[in-house]
Amino acid sequence: MYILRKLYTFYAIGIFALVFIAVLPFFFIFIPIKALHPLARKLNYWWAKLFFVFIFMPVQIIYKQPLNPKNQYVFCANHFSYLDIPILGLSKVAGMFIGKASLKKLPIFGYMFSQLHITVDRSSRKDRYSALIEALAQADKGQSLFIFPEGGIRAKHPPTMESFKDGAFRIAIEKNIPIVPTSIMNAWQILPEHSYLLKWGRLDVVYHEPIKTENLTLADLDSLKKQVYSIIDKQLNSQNA
Repeated sequence: MYILRKLYTFYAIGIFALVFIAVLPFFFIFIPIKALHPLARKLNYWWAKLFFVFIFMPVQIIYKQPLNPKNQYVFCANHFSYLDIPILGLSKVAGMFIGKASLKKLPIFGYMFSQLHITVDRSSRKDRYSALIEALAQADKGQSLFIFPEGGIRAKHPPTMESFKDGAFRIAIEKNIPIVPTSIMNAWQILPEHSYLLKWGRLDVVYHEPIKTENLTLADLDSLKKQVYSIIDKQLNSQNA
């Protein structure tokens, strides 16, 4: 079984690289032109789609309420696995990710990610503030945002999440953007954080009903944060019920 997982992992890495190489020319065309960045972000969908198709991994996406690709949302998802970003790339709503600054160090991919998305060094208070200001600015431009409110892969005992940071909820409240709790059900079982061996299995993602924020103020931030945490947590633990 170990050998099979190892072979499958090497195969998946090869497919990831080949698909990336296939879409790379389009990224290099789109990235220098700011007006074309939305198209570049939509490429994330096809990159993720082709990747999961060619590694024969089924993905089940459940929308508790239909989402309009033309509308703006703040997506808040649990984060237990390195598969989480490509999984969310399959969302019918394209948007910007807020990811860790170390992604910029990856050859080519790091350049693409840093040009199209927001990176943050969470160990730096100044960098966290800069990322928040950039996210607020992008929200003003109509961008949807994908945020992992735990602040990275921090959970020690998935599917129990770590506490949420404030940033996503502040953005949603200040800019009156609906917030979508998002449960990534089992990616951590297929690719755990401390293992680079991929296990075949079906990936399940649940996009919950958007929570409206237009009547909320920053005084409601903690209650909104608890509400979103509870919705995601309940779904994550339903698989163990």
